[in-house]
Amino acid sequence: MLFLQRYRPPVLIDEIQKAPKLLPYIKEIVDASDQTGTVWLTSSQPFHLMKEASKSLAGRVGVIEMLGLSGAGISGVPSEPFSPVEFTSCAV
Repeated sequence: MLFLQRYRPPVLIDEIQKAPKLLPYIKEIVDASDQTGTVWLTSSQPFHLMKEASKSLAGRVGVIEMLGLSGAGISGVPSEPFSPVEFTSCAV
């Protein structure tokens, strides 16, 4: 909880599967907020395989599966940034 008190939302937590003890606290933060995007989680493990995350955050998560870097991204070709506002469909 101290971690989430120090780093106030919006916050991005990378590789959440390595810190499953944060999930109940993340749930509290998400439930207390009316805003979307207060906590962003990344994981190299598929969300549906993270049993603790699926159980703790049921109904509170939008999942965006992303591929690795594209050839354009690796070579530095400019492209439009991802905008979650424009993203209209997600799997839960």
